[in-house]
Amino acid sequence: IIPPDTQKSRLVVSYIGFVSDTFLVASGDRIKITISAFSELSTIVFEATAQGAFISSNTVSLTEYLTQKAFRKAACCNLSESFETNASIDVSFTDAVTGAKQIQMLGLDGKYVQLTTELLPSIRGLAAPFGLSYIAGTWLESIQISKGAGSVVNGFEAVTGQINIELRKPQNDKRLHLNAYANHMGRTEANAVFSHRFKKGKWYTSLLWHGDIFATKIDHNDDSFLDIPLVKQTSFVHRWQYNGERIETIFGIKGLAEDREGGNLPFFQNDTLFPMFGFGMQTWRAEGFWKFGIFFPGQDWKSIGIQASGFYHDQRGFFGLRDYKGKQANAFFNLIYQSIIVNTQHKFKVGATFMFDQVSEMYDTIQFNRTEYIPGIYLEYTFDNLQNFSLIL
Repeated sequence: IIPPDTQKSRLVVSYIGFVSDTFLVASGDRIKITISAFSELSTIVFEATAQGAFISSNTVSLTEYLTQKAFRKAACCNLSESFETNASIDVSFTDAVTGAKQIQMLGLDGKYVQLTTELLPSIRGLAAPFGLSYIAGTWLESIQISKGAGSVVNGFEAVTGQINIELRKPQNDKRLHLNAYANHMGRTEANAVFSHRFKKGKWYTSLLWHGDIFATKIDHNDDSFLDIPLVKQTSFVHRWQYNGERIETIFGIKGLAEDREGGNLPFFQNDTLFPMFGFGMQTWRAEGFWKFGIFFPGQDWKSIGIQASGFYHDQRGFFGLRDYKGKQANAFFNLIYQSIIVNTQHKFKVGATFMFDQVSEMYDTIQFNRTEYIPGIYLEYTFDNLQNFSLIL
């Protein structure tokens, strides 16, 4: 120890792994210093609870997220009932006899809102009147609501906004989830979610099933019409997922069958002499989807993605004395490449898309046919200074 030049000087002793200490030493003193080892915590656990509804700060567009915590505030049996706690979306009945519902965003009808399931075309065309009841509430993982014009990567149909539905993923889900519901009005439903991770750890699979029945004839206002249509529905989603180091893929199938009835109460008494107004609709729907992504190690901002999906929708029924038949076939393909220009403040996405849509309807003796082939290419540029300014072109 080198004696200090001045009296009562402060000597600070520090060393990695030990607690720093300060000593007072006088001129000519010889001292012995003992310092204690620094005690370290072996593990620190941080826990946080996500909000039920929040606006994401990680996206340039104004996107509101609804999570499962928001759904628990108002238990929902299907997608149409999951917006009850959200002020941005209004869901209303368009027809009390059939039970058809529509979405309103920014005061405009749902036909101006693009509805996708995991960024793939979903509730569109013939499925629009009843499609909000095709997705069970138990299946929902989150809902993303984007206001205004959406990204060109997801299609051209978003005018007032886009609603994207994310379903429960097998890698984040419980192995088995079962629930059932019944109320005093006679509505009953059951749900099952099964998820499995294979031993190698890269393959996942899940099966989501839903079934519900409402068979009680209710007429509280005594107008001789059913207040709520009679519905029997069953649906499922079966998906597979592979998460590799450089590639990821998701593929699966969906299926739905529904029987819906409504109208005058005397109609259900099968009065053939004086038939009353009745409504009936049977729906069968099958879907398939596939996603494939290629990643580049060390270049998180660069990737190639392929999206493909298709569905066949068949519904047959009657309105009063007039028969109705409707069929729709749809195919969608999207190729996406994203990268940066110079640095991560300048990002771009470029790709090509194609959609095939064929609709055939027969109402009484009137035939409606429509076939569309919609190819397209797109380029989207995003500037983000990572502080207070963002731009999308």
